[in-house]
Amino acid sequence: MRPQFFWITRWMIPWIVLFGLWPSVTNAQDAGAPPKKYERPIVIHIEGPITGLTEAFFRRAIDRARKIRADLIIMEIDSPGGELEASLFMAHTLRDIDFARTVAFVPKEAISGGAIIALGCDEIWPSEFGQIGDAGPIMFGADLQFRHAPEKIRSYLVQQVRQLAEAKNRPPALAEAMVDMNTTVYRVVRTSDGSDWYLNDAELAALADPKAFEKKEPVLEARPETFLTVGGARAVELKLAKGLAKNRKELLDALASPEPLEEQRPHWVDRTVYILNSPIVTALLLVIGLVALYFEFSMPGLGIGGITSITCFGIFFWSHFLGGTAGWLEVMIFLIGCILLLTEVFVLPGFGVAGFSGISMIIIALTMALQDFGMPKDTLQWQHTTRSLILVLTAFTCVILAVFTLVRYAKVVPALRGLTLDLPAPADVTPVSTLLSQDSAAGEAATAHLPVVGERGVAESVLRPAGKARFNERVVDVMSEGDFIDPHTEVVVVKRQAQVVVVRKV
Repeated sequence: MRPQFFWITRWMIPWIVLFGLWPSVTNAQDAGAPPKKYERPIVIHIEGPITGLTEAFFRRAIDRARKIRADLIIMEIDSPGGELEASLFMAHTLRDIDFARTVAFVPKEAISGGAIIALGCDEIWPSEFGQIGDAGPIMFGADLQFRHAPEKIRSYLVQQVRQLAEAKNRPPALAEAMVDMNTTVYRVVRTSDGSDWYLNDAELAALADPKAFEKKEPVLEARPETFLTVGGARAVELKLAKGLAKNRKELLDALASPEPLEEQRPHWVDRTVYILNSPIVTALLLVIGLVALYFEFSMPGLGIGGITSITCFGIFFWSHFLGGTAGWLEVMIFLIGCILLLTEVFVLPGFGVAGFSGISMIIIALTMALQDFGMPKDTLQWQHTTRSLILVLTAFTCVILAVFTLVRYAKVVPALRGLTLDLPAPADVTPVSTLLSQDSAAGEAATAHLPVVGERGVAESVLRPAGKARFNERVVDVMSEGDFIDPHTEVVVVKRQAQVVVVRKV
């Protein structure tokens, strides 16, 4: 029995050792596996207040990243927040990017809109003292003071930030606490594996198995009457951030990335586009362009009105095209509207279907060019569409007032006198006559000087058979009955029909 036992144990011991060491070998391989290396990183800077200029710059920066086939996009955020719509747009765009890994680097602060943008990235890497959070929406009150946004807007924003957090596997309750000051978040322990997570009261009450998590202490930063705001180390602890990075070099080393190919910052083009996209400048371009278009239709021919109108609408669509809200569809709808108006003015006189359709299409095109979506789908989009439509209708109202003023006071301003025509004085008005009346008057005047039948005269020229004859110092055109009559021969009128005088030799 002993030899047999010896041979069995001799083969069993290596297998036992191999299977006992296999998990540790596998873990060692996983731990020692080098991280993915990136070849085409790009850095996009988001600095200062977030405005429409920031959004327009971000659009072009992302297009540039896609064009150079970047595989790593580092959003270096240092912002106190800003416009909600722009912040949500950038966060949603970052969330949906599938051609590159997105990383938010927060060296100083990503507050309010900056925090929302960071939530859209795959990973967040703050510095040790970088601040993230405090994204509660605020707005101007009737007294021109900042007030917390109404519940309707807060509920919408809560839904948006929770979706952003869930998409990137972050605790949604903590993201909600950044927006809603009345949310209390607790650390909970999963009983199955002892791992930590963070839930609020509503999530705890909705658990299918209340015993699956053990409720622990509340998160201090997410207490009532406080918007969640945390530093870098605490963000990592709460699973909002991936890790800490003192500077960009340390971040690139942690990501196994080389120096970025490009750094995108706002420049003069972005500032120009932002100024041209501001409501005041946009309304001014529309008013000037529409007034010039009216005078071009009133005085056909490509003159100063047509050139001014083309320039204003060209700048309008160009700026909103770069701003990411306009495209060729809006331009085509606008041109079709202008063609319908021209048809109404020159082909189908009177204001009918073509004129109404033309004006409607122009209003639709201009409204669509002021927003980056088609039909509004939520509260914020409906508010944006309402503001855009009010801006366009206000511009049309200003155009009507401007045209009325110009026509009314054109005679007073010397430079505008050419736009209208003065009525002639009564003394300068001549009776309107037709061609028939003119012919009749001329015929009567000519007939009064012709000789009558039987009157005698002298031939002034050879009548072959037509020529001239003199009757009492009056020289008239005459015609003989067919014979040739020499000059200085006495003739007599034998027939007169209208202005034709027939004579014969005496």
